This record gives sequence, structure tokens and C-alpha cells, in this order.
Amino acid sequence: MILQRQIDELKEHDGVKWITALMVMRALFRPE
Repeated sequence: MILQRQIDELKEHDGVKWITALMVMRALFRPE
């Protein structure tokens, strides 16, 4: 999944931790 790669990059940033969670939620709702 391409999202996994983006999440990995966001993981490096502590300030965008919540954004990662939102992306994960979106992936769950839209598994494409």
C-alpha cells in the first residue's frame, strides 16, 4: 500500500502523529 509509505514518513514527525492516524482511518474506510 502506498499509504503505508506515507505513514512511515509521517511517523518521523511527532507533530504530524495525528495526521498519520487520520490517514490510517481513511485507508480503513477506503481500502483501495
